[in-house]
Amino acid sequence: ALEKFVLSAGATGVPIEARCIRGNTGLAASDFVQSVKADLLVVSMSKNRDAIQQLPSNIAWITDVIPCNLWVIR
Repeated sequence: ALEKFVLSAGATGVPIEARCIRGNTGLAASDFVQSVKADLLVVSMSKNRDAIQQLPSNIAWITDVIPCNLWVIR
């Protein structure tokens, strides 16, 4: 599904490499971002109309430690 989403953007002026990173905390994502020197990290978030939208507590701290921009999609 991720690859289909990325390809739907069509041709871009910058290279895009999409990867699904799995882990129980944001540490896996942070390590990956650092290892590939990423410019952008995209994190999905469930849509919930009845609650204030926040990142899950197990990865919320990632906004403080990742060395790149963050894009949250819901």
